[in-house]
Amino acid sequence: MKKVLKIAILILVSALAIIATIAFWPRRAANPESFAPPCETEHEVFVIRGDSLAPEFADGQEVKLLPRYYDCHSLSAGDAVAYRWAGNKDAPLAKIVKAVAGDRWRMELMPEQNTYQIEVNDQWLKNSEGAPYQIPGKKAKMLLLYANSYPRIPEGACLILGNVLEGSDDSVKFGLAAQENIVGKIKPF
Repeated sequence: MKKVLKIAILILVSALAIIATIAFWPRRAANPESFAPPCETEHEVFVIRGDSLAPEFADGQEVKLLPRYYDCHSLSAGDAVAYRWAGNKDAPLAKIVKAVAGDRWRMELMPEQNTYQIEVNDQWLKNSEGAPYQIPGKKAKMLLLYANSYPRIPEGACLILGNVLEGSDDSVKFGLAAQENIVGKIKPF
């Protein structure tokens, strides 16, 4: 008798779960944001400082900072992020992720300009305006050290850059970035 009762309760609970899913589905389809996880809806106002991401983001521009975005999503090349760097204790830096863990990368000297270009997965890296990065030899030392030591971006690391072709306060200056120091994803309002 107890076994039959347990089975009946299990069937009833399953049926209620199916009914609840069907009952709420039309509302979910009509307004998907009302059911979005907090990682996509909670945001803070973040102010861009400096012009290293111009023209994509302007100095003083207010953008959305999604601090929990990466709780639900993987970090991807092309993501604009706020990054906490020890060299800038005032505020996180706004940069673009150019390579993530597992990506193959290298730097190649362009002797005619005495600059280095960065290749990721057999493609030369370009800024948001389509111009290839040209890192001067003297500025490239830190990033070269990483490129020579890690032909694949290691787990927990990423390459972040601004739009300045010669580099700025980004991976050119401090090497590969620790993903744990990414504060969140940024995007325009």
